[in-house]
Amino acid sequence: METSPGTRFSALLADDVPELRRLLRHVLSMSDHFDVVAEAENGLQAVQLADQHKPNLLLLDISMPVMDGMEALPKILEASPETQVVVLSGFEAGRMGQAALDAGAAAYLEKGIPPGVLIDRLLEIMGADDGTDDLAVEGPVDDQVSSISDVSPEEMMSLVAHEIRNPLAVIQGFGTELQNRWATMPDDKRLDAVRRMTERARYLNTVVNNLMFMRRLQSGQVWIDPVPLDLGELLKGVWDELSDLSRGHPVHVELEPGLPPIEADGARLRQVLTNLVVNAAKFSPSGTTITLKAFKSDRRVIVEVRDQGPGIPPEKRETVFGKFERLQEGGSGIGLGLFICRALMQSMRGSISIGDDSPGATFCLDLPAAGSA
Repeated sequence: METSPGTRFSALLADDVPELRRLLRHVLSMSDHFDVVAEAENGLQAVQLADQHKPNLLLLDISMPVMDGMEALPKILEASPETQVVVLSGFEAGRMGQAALDAGAAAYLEKGIPPGVLIDRLLEIMGADDGTDDLAVEGPVDDQVSSISDVSPEEMMSLVAHEIRNPLAVIQGFGTELQNRWATMPDDKRLDAVRRMTERARYLNTVVNNLMFMRRLQSGQVWIDPVPLDLGELLKGVWDELSDLSRGHPVHVELEPGLPPIEADGARLRQVLTNLVVNAAKFSPSGTTITLKAFKSDRRVIVEVRDQGPGIPPEKRETVFGKFERLQEGGSGIGLGLFICRALMQSMRGSISIGDDSPGATFCLDLPAAGSA
């Protein structure tokens, strides 16, 4: 279809990162061509909303919970054949680009593209009249997509790049908007942009900490210093960070009165809690509560981290703690968080397991009380 200065297109955003959706909504709304009609936080929602709204354009992430973008893509086109689906992903085009085009995507763009360039590319796509995709993939195309169960160095680099690109795209995008529109942006919009940049910077720090821990673990250079700790004080110290990392999910803490001090390495326990809260936020519906509950059990202290997501099937409650294991192929993350949680808990004479509670997933941390044998 040909575009004109007054042409407007309806758009649907599908990404599991709320900050990226907010950034995309802001960028599209500042143009004269796009109206965002709905947002989806997973592939299943994207299919349902595409069927409901029949948008002209759908920006689709690949790595999402419940149903990933590649699985959702043909279902979206079946529900809304006229929709132009543009895959906007953190994976390099060489890894997934051709597969997305073969499945019916109009184009494959890598995250981190500057806002102005993104709008130009989308207008080019919406204005194409021949449906060809000769220039639809940004970057070289490689048909080989390796399995997560056999991670090569190249695959590992791709996964790490994807995990880092999401928060970097948020930071870079909002930073560019602040730089270009500082004088015209209301104060509340500026503060919101800075807050979201800070949230994603903290998440980047979590990713880097996990990668550094893996390197130390493989080289035998992990130091653990368990000391008596007041769990309540520790949680107070990480409250702001956990709340930011929860990405819009309220964090509720329940501490049984009279909890004894635990024996743990404070920095390592913070790393465990951070990974679990990040996971809970990633796999839970927006706005649902993440609960941290602590109580005594003999000479131990149990800490539960509970979400209201889809839960973890019984047959996967052990395998998810493996290195590079993810709940679903194409899902979010690189599969290191839970592996690291188990290694850290064991190093502190503790353990981590998954409870039987439903709905949602409950991760149970078992820690020794200070002075226990």
